[in-house]
Amino acid sequence: GMGGMPGMGGMPGMGGMNLLTLPSGTQVKIIDLVSAAQYNEQTARIVNFDFETQRYIVQLDNGNNSIKVQPQNFVQTGIRVEITGLKQPLSSNQGIVKGFNSSKQRFQILCDDKEILIKQSNVIIPKSTIVRVDGLQNASQYNGQYARILNYDPEIGRYLAQFQGGSQIKIKPDNIFL
Repeated sequence: GMGGMPGMGGMPGMGGMNLLTLPSGTQVKIIDLVSAAQYNEQTARIVNFDFETQRYIVQLDNGNNSIKVQPQNFVQTGIRVEITGLKQPLSSNQGIVKGFNSSKQRFQILCDDKEILIKQSNVIIPKSTIVRVDGLQNASQYNGQYARILNYDPEIGRYLAQFQGGSQIKIKPDNIFL
């Protein structure tokens, strides 16, 4: 990956440079900023990751502004997902992620030309997608880190995800963020 130089010493306990990060050019939507709320709901693209501040530098789509945001302040967009387990099935079981509503803990999905809010547990993210993991109780050392989806097991309702160091764990959809 984009490891950086060995021995550059990140923050203590941060695992230094040994982190999976989103590639530059990834499409995102800004969410939940408090001090710079004017940027919320704007679309942007990732430029790179600033290891010192642990923030992503993103370039806003409208205008030339670049801002630094924490991973929980954006959601990857444009990812095609499968929709499953709804009480009232939609005419299509595919949709495209357009955002994330944190207060309702639901993805905003474009499906059949309209945007709907769908729970994380009803959205299947495709394998190879890089996702942010959070809210784990038993493996809390992984919270806030990115992992790559290897597969989804509908039998147990868990993703198998792999972290930068190679460790793989099974994760509930509610703990997977884009």
